[in-house]
Amino acid sequence: MNTFTNTNELDTATPENWTDEKWVAEFLNIKPNTLRKQRSVGKNFVPYTKIGGSIRYNKLVVMNWLEKNKRQSNDR
Repeated sequence: MNTFTNTNELDTATPENWTDEKWVAEFLNIKPNTLRKQRSVGKNFVPYTKIGGSIRYNKLVVMNWLEKNKRQSNDR
């Protein structure tokens, strides 16, 4: 898996990289409602983009976010 240091380096223009919350929820092993709640309260939310009233996630940005925010076994 590629690790990116800057989201500006990611290919966000490729349509195949964009997905909906169902894919993100399955990828993160959480429920779509969890993503919705995180967006509404603005805490621990996965980066997203609103396009014409629809919430879309870039798969590369999600993977990068996960890499940056994963906890080590001794983190609390």
